[in-house]
Order: sequence, then structure tokens, then C-alpha cells
Amino acid sequence: MIQRITVGLLLGISLLACSHAKVNMSMKDTAVHADDYNAALTHWTRGKRVYENVESRLFVKATLHSWAFRQSQIAYRTKREELHHGDVETLKTDNRKDAEQWIEFFVAAHTHEWYWNRLENRSKDALWRIRLLNDKGVAISPSQVNRLGSDDPKYRILYPYYQDFYVAYRVRFPLKDTEGREIIGKDVSKLTLRIGGSPAVVNLNWDLTQ
Repeated sequence: MIQRITVGLLLGISLLACSHAKVNMSMKDTAVHADDYNAALTHWTRGKRVYENVESRLFVKATLHSWAFRQSQIAYRTKREELHHGDVETLKTDNRKDAEQWIEFFVAAHTHEWYWNRLENRSKDALWRIRLLNDKGVAISPSQVNRLGSDDPKYRILYPYYQDFYVAYRVRFPLKDTEGREIIGKDVSKLTLRIGGSPAVVNLNWDLTQ
């Protein structure tokens, strides 16, 4: 009985949704400061841990690369890396182009078995399925899932939650589904990044403000 209660508590804690401020997906330019990067990272990042029978199954943290977040990251990199003006402008141009073309996430995942951690596998026999959903019933598959590795120092600096035994990925979704419906429409109030398979399912939610 005690064991069942303990397991239940662990599972409940792992799935407990944290309270987060709403996010704005506007493409407007905003004034940002390098020292505010940690706050921006927290604002745009969601995470969950799933256990089963006291064993870890899937730990995930993901940062939504909105234009607002990208601007903050550019400011942080400009200061930390002492970037030249020309490099900063190139970084801004490339990031704005990506923000206009994709809904992108940086994802760090830890799995119970190391060989499970292949989110880039999108074959019909893949262990994991990744989807982006909104609260209007639209669900889309990623256009790209790029494995970034497990020890790149650049990403470890930008995303401190990307720790040992995690694998990083860049996940990009189109702006519309195959029927032409926008994933971020005028009346959409929630986005959900779902990573699911037989070992576990994780839903990461971003509440939107217009």
C-alpha cells in the first residue's frame, strides 16, 4: 500500500502542470537587454518528467523560438560572444527568416534507455511521435527534426537545462497543416507540443495572448 502511494505521488508530481505566463507570438521588434536572457528563457521554456514504477521514462524540456525569444537570444549572444555589427545583422536576418517560416523548438530529452533517444526517427516504426496541436483541433507533424547531439558547448551555454544524459534536437513545424489551416490563428489560445510513444507521453503547453 505504501509503495503504491509513493509511486502515485511520484507520477503526480512528474505530471503536475506548472503555472506559466501567457506568451505572445507577435513578429514585432522589441527592446531587449542581454541581461534579461535568463528570464526570457524561463518564459518560453516548458518541461515535464514522466515516471513509471519509480523509473524515469521520459524527461523533456523545450523552448519555443518565437521572434521575441530570438531577439533576446541575439542580444545575449552579442554581448557574450562580442559579435561584430555585421555578424549581429546576419544573425537577425537569419533568425527573422526562420521565425517567419517555421514554428521552431529547441528540445532536450532524456530517456530511460539511451537507445530510445532517437526523436529524429520519423519512420513508421519510430518509437516516438511528435506533433504540434492547438486548441482548435489542428495538429501538424514536424517538417524537420534535427539531432544536435549530447555535448555541444554552444547549446549548453544557451540552454542550461541541457545537461548530461540529454540529447538536443531542433524541431521545426510548418505554419499550416495539409488542409491549409493555420496552427496559430486569430482565435488560437493554446499550443501543445506532444512527444508520445509506448514508454510515455509528454504534453508541453504554451498559453497564447493576442
